[in-house]
Amino acid sequence: MEIAAPLLTVALVSGEELGRFRASSGEDLRRQLFAVPRRLTPLRRADPRSTQLVCKDGLVSEGQVFTEDQDIQILLAPRHFAVCVLRSWRHPRATPLVMDTAQGLVTDAKGNLLELDYVFDEAADSEMIFAEFWEDMLLQSLQGRRSLLLGYGPAGSGKMHSMFGEDGLVLKTHKYLQANVTTNSVAVEFMEIITERAYDLLAEETSLEQNHRVRYGKDQVTVEGIQPRSMDVATALRTGLASRNGSRGPPFAHSSTKTSLVFNIHLSLEHLEEPSLIQFVRLPASNFPRATHATHHRPDPAVIFELKPLNAVTQVLQCLIPGRTRGFVPYRESAVTMLMSNVLRSASPQLVILGTCTGAEEDTWTTLRFLKRMRSCLSQKDAVDTETVTGLSTEANFLKGRISELQGILKESETHMVKQGQVIASLKKELEKAKGETGRTRSEGEERQIESDHLAPCSRPLRVALVGAGAFARKAHLPSLREHADCFEVVALWSRTRASAEAAADAVGLAILWGEDGWADLLSGRLSVELLDVVLPIQDQARFVRQALDANLAVVSEKPIARNTSEAQELLRSAPSRGWWVAENWRFEPAFLLARAALPALGEVLSFSANAQSLMPEDVPLMRPDGWRMAADGNWIVDVGVHFVAALRLVLGEVELVHVVRQSLRPELQPFDTFAATLRAQTAPFALGVWLFSLSVPKATPRTISGLSDLDLQISGRNGTLVVSRGAVELRDTDGRTRAASRGFQGPSVAYALRAAARGGSFGALAAAVAPLEAWKDLELVEAVLQQDLAKDRLVEL
Repeated sequence: MEIAAPLLTVALVSGEELGRFRASSGEDLRRQLFAVPRRLTPLRRADPRSTQLVCKDGLVSEGQVFTEDQDIQILLAPRHFAVCVLRSWRHPRATPLVMDTAQGLVTDAKGNLLELDYVFDEAADSEMIFAEFWEDMLLQSLQGRRSLLLGYGPAGSGKMHSMFGEDGLVLKTHKYLQANVTTNSVAVEFMEIITERAYDLLAEETSLEQNHRVRYGKDQVTVEGIQPRSMDVATALRTGLASRNGSRGPPFAHSSTKTSLVFNIHLSLEHLEEPSLIQFVRLPASNFPRATHATHHRPDPAVIFELKPLNAVTQVLQCLIPGRTRGFVPYRESAVTMLMSNVLRSASPQLVILGTCTGAEEDTWTTLRFLKRMRSCLSQKDAVDTETVTGLSTEANFLKGRISELQGILKESETHMVKQGQVIASLKKELEKAKGETGRTRSEGEERQIESDHLAPCSRPLRVALVGAGAFARKAHLPSLREHADCFEVVALWSRTRASAEAAADAVGLAILWGEDGWADLLSGRLSVELLDVVLPIQDQARFVRQALDANLAVVSEKPIARNTSEAQELLRSAPSRGWWVAENWRFEPAFLLARAALPALGEVLSFSANAQSLMPEDVPLMRPDGWRMAADGNWIVDVGVHFVAALRLVLGEVELVHVVRQSLRPELQPFDTFAATLRAQTAPFALGVWLFSLSVPKATPRTISGLSDLDLQISGRNGTLVVSRGAVELRDTDGRTRAASRGFQGPSVAYALRAAARGGSFGALAAAVAPLEAWKDLELVEAVLQQDLAKDRLVEL
């Protein structure tokens, strides 16, 4: 009788359980976890071969034998910034490839093994391909990252169908954008590149004479005479393909072997400083020149010229390494690579190389060879951050063998090495306590994002009404509510005026209410609303929160808790035990959560500095003269300052004010826009620090995250320094050398805060993170800054 394999419980290091599996070996378990389609979202964002399985005895080997009811943890490894994908269809006259879709492995007819990020056979449809990697990359594009999907393969291999077909990734991108952004925020370009000239496929007429030159600029590449058009993606695609295939199309358009196609989607979103770009590039066929020579005819000059993009793309991709380039990158070698540079030269690009083949041996080998070469080059993109947060977690939990590695890296004495081992052991204990709060790390390219309990499923979705239709409500709260359907069912939207309510709700089909009558209707219970998400100006928010609580409705309100601490205390007294939470999203920023977990590695904290200086552009919606922040009773210090205090208190614990000096660089920003404060962290012993704040001073360091606000925090201790921003965390030793780093954070912190409120703050650390009392403490320190300065340096006791 066959004996059943042992039953195993598998969880992330954060404690989030993924399920129970029967597996006879480590290889068997890994294959089950990463089988395509990957039904578990966290696993879609990890590299299956680098991800480690861990049991109580250490790392799980491929041949390890399990016992019944054994607990297994997964240390998710970062996915490369560049993803290499193979999509293959079976060819009736060719030896089929052996494809391991669970681990991204391909074996060709000669027995050569190739490792890729994703492998899809003929059983995989476009829906599966979209869900496996492209959907998550689109989410990052909405947060400011630029994305490029590059199609490579022989003629007839399906790259045109995979990208531009009726079931292709362009149209799936269209559907995704329809559900997540407004139509007027999308602009498109559709071009065909022939002999280094661009033909506009969206123009009314396209002919040989109407070609355009590609111009390479220092910051951006443009095409003379072609501008992005405001139209939806599906219409642009069908118009361009009809133009290309019709009589008015450009020369050679009927033959994909001779041309390149470039489809650009520009996203102009209010929360982004500059438009995001999603780019689809279909290269010429990789096998056409070989067929030409086989006929012994003189090669077509146009075809030979179209070899240039293929060679240039290969050279460009081979030159890319993390954060900088290995000398010169030959973008100018072809029009195609110049256009690609608009993505690849950006701060944190995403790249997908989609190779297609039919299984015909000669054509298949061309595609596999290209993918192999590209993956070996581009996988170096992550090499700069070898000591990542995953590395920290591994060292903290499994010290065996790691001490010798650290000795080689640090080149210190044995005594110093023992001390470092003690520091790591201490960090291990702290990380164990913080696992439920900091969660796991993941990476898309260079990005790592902590999720853990923040994404623990809700028992059921709550019926939610969004109260407010301002920019932040539309761009942050409404998408977060709609994307997390396991927690929220958005049924209504209320605004002060009918026009603003209709403008916000029409795009997503919500019931709208407005004015005092609409507010009374919302409180009446007619719509059976269970939770109000209140996102209003700070001058008005307290009244709406109080009335909603009096109507026995649960409320999650945007920060700050109130205009001042007196108003906040009155609210707290009137709502002693009812459901009210404050969505201070900076308490959910992944970088700050990670910094809190890593703080014990510093030993005794000695000092800290917090630089929150940035230049608020005058053309952003927040600076409109008729906006509530610019009103006479507006308060920029309260509105922005509570974010920074929340981050400081999250990482350092309680902080008190010692002294402050203020300055007004732009009088229109009330009550002032710049200050320098001396702070004292209530650590043991007390650590002194400085807080520099300005809305009118240019930021001194490059931005590590999209958005208008950031915090550069440095904390120094006996054992080194922790350097933190919203987008990066570095742990440095006493000589200032980086020992561990993780960069590219972009956590959906608003969504995390709302989910915590939806679950009623029932998860220990999350309960405090959304508790009104925490928001009151944030406001208390900011108000101390205001009162001390206004009292001409008189100290204010908290």
